[in-house]
Amino acid sequence: MQHLITPPSFPPVLTVHATKRSQQRGIRREHQAAVFAHGDIERAVGGGCYRLSISQQRLMGLVREGAISAQIADRCRKLAVITDGASIVTNYKSSL
Repeated sequence: MQHLITPPSFPPVLTVHATKRSQQRGIRREHQAAVFAHGDIERAVGGGCYRLSISQQRLMGLVREGAISAQIADRCRKLAVITDGASIVTNYKSSL
């Protein structure tokens, strides 16, 4: 993955806002970490941040390689994280 801003820190740091939204939306930390580590779709969203998600092709490859389980891949399929490259600012489940 080529991050637009800076190389990722791992495990990713969640802002207070991201932690609150994760709890409200039922998004687990391990799923956020998978998207942060393996995300291959990046879109600039402004304010020095970008939207990060994982393509279906990448998810299938990660499952084949044994990097993540099929269950985690399913949970990450529509998950998007907004990041500044060093921390997760917020996250949500995309309807697309």
